Amino acid sequence: MNYLNEYDDSELGDLLGDLSSIGLETPRGTVIFWFSEYDVPRVELLVSSHPAQTLALYLKNGFFGPDLVKAISSKYPDMRKSSLLDFIKGNDKVSTDMGDWFGYLEKNGKKISRWFIVKDLVPQQSIRSPYYLRYANCLNPYLVVEALKEHFTNIEEKLKSRGPSPRKESQSDSTDW
Repeated sequence: MNYLNEYDDSELGDLLGDLSSIGLETPRGTVIFWFSEYDVPRVELLVSSHPAQTLALYLKNGFFGPDLVKAISSKYPDMRKSSLLDFIKGNDKVSTDMGDWFGYLEKNGKKISRWFIVKDLVPQQSIRSPYYLRYANCLNPYLVVEALKEHFTNIEEKLKSRGPSPRKESQSDSTDW
């Protein structure tokens, strides 16, 4: 029998990768930055182990969560019969991409003048999944990044790799769990 410190990194990666098959996945973070014509900039951050859990967490706690629940339940009336997470995981027609949902909100009358989403953030060890937090009144971007560093180890790297964005729509990172 090998002790944990006797395995090389590839073996440990294989071991940890296998945990996802039983539902134990590595938590990842998502940060949504959005601006409204009538409100101050806002930042919402989520940590979860699966995109379906991220969407369910946003529907339950997010600023536009009630609007999205209403939209989804009008399209899928059977959603009311199960928990949000069970419904989303069990229905492959419901998109778990937060960018799709912010696009939907923008097209359906929400006054979002600009927004972007950063995915695949590594949470600090003190952050437990699932986790949601909203920052309101985010007028100073430097203070926002400093606050986000308390939650994610790679937030600066992800934001630098994005660069400035002239587009309205989401430019989420390439990782699609």
